[in-house]
Amino acid sequence: MSEGGRGRTAENAPLNGVRVLDFSGTMPGPLATEVLVQLGADVIKVERPGFGDPARQFSMFMPLNAGKRSIALDLKNESGAVAARQLVATSDIVVEGFRPGVMDRLGLGYEDCLVHNPTVVYCSLSGFGQTGPRQTEPGHDITYTALAGLAGLRRNIDGSLVLAGPPMPGSDVIGGLFAAIAIVAALRRVAEDGTGVFLDVPLADAALVSAIVDIARPVGDRIDPMVTEHSGMPTYRLFETSDGRAVALGIMPEEQYFWDNFCEAIDHLEWQGGTEAQRRNPELGEDLTAMFGAEPLETWVGMLSGSDVPWAPVATIEEARLDPQFQHRGLFDARSLNFPVGVRGLTRSEAPVSPGIDTAGVLEEAGVAPEIIRSVLEGALAVE
Repeated sequence: MSEGGRGRTAENAPLNGVRVLDFSGTMPGPLATEVLVQLGADVIKVERPGFGDPARQFSMFMPLNAGKRSIALDLKNESGAVAARQLVATSDIVVEGFRPGVMDRLGLGYEDCLVHNPTVVYCSLSGFGQTGPRQTEPGHDITYTALAGLAGLRRNIDGSLVLAGPPMPGSDVIGGLFAAIAIVAALRRVAEDGTGVFLDVPLADAALVSAIVDIARPVGDRIDPMVTEHSGMPTYRLFETSDGRAVALGIMPEEQYFWDNFCEAIDHLEWQGGTEAQRRNPELGEDLTAMFGAEPLETWVGMLSGSDVPWAPVATIEEARLDPQFQHRGLFDARSLNFPVGVRGLTRSEAPVSPGIDTAGVLEEAGVAPEIIRSVLEGALAVE
């Protein structure tokens, strides 16, 4: 691992000494490799000269790339390809997020990388995976979740599709996390038998897994879960308050203990007890809706705090940042959002401020010839 300032890690981190060469961009791949950063790995982010990761124009770039080092390589240029192959030889893991066949055409596919590094863990994230009739089709989170049936589950209470709002954390987030898990598992295999490992992580498959709750239902019961929860579980939903905020109540109908605690906290002792069927009665949902809607959020926070009831105020992002629990866990720092895989003593630098800022230093560490480094740097300057 590099002794440079960027990417330094704690010696006790699980992946201390592991180097990752990351050719991916936007969200799924960078999210996977950011998990590895926070486990102590040295991640070298390969970006296009001049352009960089398309995610640089979005705020998500900073938390997804903190602690990484950036190099700029034109993989279609001979000097860039030579440098990339030498970096493969000095890396433990290669991550890429192109459509199937792209890295092969660049001479950086799995079989190519095995020539330079027989023990490489090669993780390929793509829309539909390396096989199947859709393998070369383009896509994004919204199309993967639509195809997997997940987008169709996101409906309003009247059954209409929710067509607005931010993307669901279906394929991009779940796919990135699956990739990180698979990579760590593959490192164990390499340590045992000394052979390379190829990992195929399709984002559409990840979206399908995100719908597992509905998939697991008997076919005849596969009604939209949001509608089902609103009609069948009056005590498990969001309730709007009089000031336009909302409270999340998470009592399952069979959880009488929590229900009785809730009734005591809101001073409705006459609601205590009863049967599960009564707690599924839609009329109870109407009563709770009216009750919560009569007071501001502050009132319910005062009544429910410390009540041993599964509930929460529906927070804004800024409120989430300031929540004492998340502050205590160190999920936010001055630069970024930390992932929930804390390693004591591990600190990260900020995300690379520009594409290729670490190019010269990384290539020197990898033993790339000075003339190749000069050619790479000159090519990057020409693009800029």
